[in-house]
Amino acid sequence: MSGTPRLLRNEDVVLFLTQWKGSYWIHSIVLGKFSVTEQENRLVAFNDLNNIGLIDPVTRREITQPDKKSNHIPLQDFLREVHSLIAR
Repeated sequence: MSGTPRLLRNEDVVLFLTQWKGSYWIHSIVLGKFSVTEQENRLVAFNDLNNIGLIDPVTRREITQPDKKSNHIPLQDFLREVHSLIAR
């Protein structure tokens, strides 16, 4: 299904989960999965949106450039932001 996140064996991830009918599910499909990898000697979290259709709100056309469908955030900054949102 379009938007379903792929989980790879031994992949480091940050998942946002929701409980439904006694099981945990990834929240908001692919938006709830961030992969963790090393780039330039630091860990980064990124959300790869290349398997879903995104529409540019200005042009109203589908975004097709892979670099505009992926974001890389230093892992510590990402986790700090998540913790600050939880504390609200």
